[in-house]
Amino acid sequence: MAALRRHELGAVTQQIGSRMRAIWSRSWRDAKAIFAVPRAELQQTWNDVSWRISRLRDNPACADAEYALLTDADDRGLSLALTFDPAEDSAAPLIASGARPRVAILREQGVNSQYEIASAFDRAGFTAVDVHMTEPAVRPHAARRLVGFAAGVAFSYGDVLGGGGGWAKDNPAQRPAGRTFAEFFGRTDSLLWACAMAAR
Repeated sequence: MAALRRHELGAVTQQIGSRMRAIWSRSWRDAKAIFAVPRAELQQTWNDVSWRISRLRDNPACADAEYALLTDADDRGLSLALTFDPAEDSAAPLIASGARPRVAILREQGVNSQYEIASAFDRAGFTAVDVHMTEPAVRPHAARRLVGFAAGVAFSYGDVLGGGGGWAKDNPAQRPAGRTFAEFFGRTDSLLWACAMAAR
């Protein structure tokens, strides 16, 4: 507010909130508190349905442990503990050598994030090649020039539970694409990445 007043904006601004050390959610009107609930209580209410589904779908003890952590003010949640310098370009020596192995970025119905996956492989020193799942059937020789396949399986086949299974089942061994993949995975120098780019 002090910075706004210095620029003569105090008259047209209104403070509507502030940070608090206490982990509560409070609302005030006319200098009276009209709502006050601990943050953990609100978050557990918000996550209640997901927690109950998780208890049925997954290990109940794990679901309960995750749900209980919502009340732990000291829990930092998912946090990084890097063992490397992210600013270091680890691909630089390989790129300088001129070797850029070809990796197919596979696409199928509903797949997204293929551009991000391709960008990551490009930065890591590979040559990313856009390949639709129908292509191995018509160009089986192309797989022989690849060192890996990468698939962003999330949202495939309608963004439903088991959607990735639909992708897998759409590629039976009797089809040319199935034989191409079988030959590819039979090699000792091939790799497969499955990137599940989705949120719960």
